[in-house]
Amino acid sequence: MASYSRFVEEPSPLSRRSRSGSSNWTGLSQRFQTEVDAAHTDRLRSIIHDPPHSRILVEHKDVQPEDAMGLLLKHVKLDPDGGILNLVGSTAQRSKVPALRKNFLESALALLAFGRAVCNPLGMIVTSARMLSEYFLHGGESLRNDLKLLHVPPKFQYIFLVSNLAEFALAVVCILISLRNITLSCCYSTETEGQVVQLGSAKQEARTTRVLEPEDAEAGAGAAVAPILSEKRGAGDGFIAKPRYMYEAKFWLTDVPRLQNLSTLRLLAFAHPNLVAKNAKRFSRRDEVARGLLTKFLRLDNMHPSDELLAAEAAKLVVRGYASKGGASDEDEKREIANEFVDKKPYDTLRALRRNEGRDFDTTMCDTSVLRKAHRVDIFVLAETVTFMVVMCACFALGALEFFHKSLRCTVLLIQADGALNLFLVLYYSLFLNQVVGMLAVNTLLRWRVEVFIFGGDDAVVSAEERYIMEVYLARLMEAIWLNKDMTLLEKVSFMLQFDDDDLQRLVVEENDVSKTHVCASVRRFMYEKGHTCRFTDAFQQLVVY
Repeated sequence: MASYSRFVEEPSPLSRRSRSGSSNWTGLSQRFQTEVDAAHTDRLRSIIHDPPHSRILVEHKDVQPEDAMGLLLKHVKLDPDGGILNLVGSTAQRSKVPALRKNFLESALALLAFGRAVCNPLGMIVTSARMLSEYFLHGGESLRNDLKLLHVPPKFQYIFLVSNLAEFALAVVCILISLRNITLSCCYSTETEGQVVQLGSAKQEARTTRVLEPEDAEAGAGAAVAPILSEKRGAGDGFIAKPRYMYEAKFWLTDVPRLQNLSTLRLLAFAHPNLVAKNAKRFSRRDEVARGLLTKFLRLDNMHPSDELLAAEAAKLVVRGYASKGGASDEDEKREIANEFVDKKPYDTLRALRRNEGRDFDTTMCDTSVLRKAHRVDIFVLAETVTFMVVMCACFALGALEFFHKSLRCTVLLIQADGALNLFLVLYYSLFLNQVVGMLAVNTLLRWRVEVFIFGGDDAVVSAEERYIMEVYLARLMEAIWLNKDMTLLEKVSFMLQFDDDDLQRLVVEENDVSKTHVCASVRRFMYEKGHTCRFTDAFQQLVVY
């Protein structure tokens, strides 16, 4: 096992102890100050202390469009702390509080969102309970009369029954989940500050697989939140966050948006043609299953190796197996084998190993008998695929039946009203309209895409570890917002109710103003010279200026 020492003996930067010993937000903000923060501080100092009647203009060399392609994203960087330390009021980092404040329209929409989150599930319970009580307490005679009014076969009453049962159960379960998160958040808020949520024990931290090097901090999106997660706090180090804020983040950022658009119609989103492939990746657990088999095959039990390490060690075995068989051992052949394995996920790595099972693997570095169990992974993948197809079809069927049921129900209410509007009709139509609008929750979908971009890496798949990092990051964000003294209570609540993809992007992404000015100023000048600007915008600009 000595050959693995360089991987498993060195602690990961994600679990490295805080050298500064500072446990306060200000100390952390100074530790993790980036060059973008430093440049912003210099700009502020220049604005404040430059002598009067002075103007320093820097004329950058023109950048042609073809050269700008190479500099296109040079000014864009990921904030190493995920933007959380930019909310604590320290002068060491550029404040992002002004960009996160909601304007009047967004505050009004936040109030509307809160009203929808309260009224929608309650409306679901009231309307479905009314239908179920009519059916079970009065024999369903009223429902059958309504169906006769529409010339619909009586058997359709079972569609109404199933739809209302599903909607009632869905509303009750989601409300209970929300109440659970609120209750746990309140319970943990009364406990000592030292209690934390952390990943792994001290023994596991000492044997943590080296996933990220310090120079990789900007290369991987998951590394963007590493420093803020490794603050020494209370009882231990590692991935930590107060349980109170973990549950608060779940309530504000998951439960409230879900309650706003809650309905059985949302099952149709799971079967949406443009989301089926993405949902299939989120549903799949083949890599987790294959990872366990690969870990045992490579004799890395209880070491929690990364996918990259598993692929690299598997590639080494295959390369050595080729050489021992007298095959081509030149550099090109080895490079080809390495390229085949280097970017593979555990399931693909396992399949590649099975294709090379006849090679002479070094038995001191692996357990070849484990590969004979690899067919179990194939059985699991087949069962998983069948299950996904069944779930997708069931979601589509239930969602379609719910839409059919709601449409017929609205028609019956209109006919019974006989041209007169009553309160129940207005409320039912409002509820149905809200559910149709939220059938595909756009805000949740957009924020999910940004989260996958930041935390999912180049494969656009959020693993269990990356999902945990994301949850801890959002919990620390909740803590930073509540502890921020520059925002009022109304602004904090509005931010949480209207937290979207734009806010997440503002927090995580930073721009170097100097590099951006260098590129954009030259490109803007080129656009004006060549007449590539928008003529309508130019006309309005001339109208305002002159």
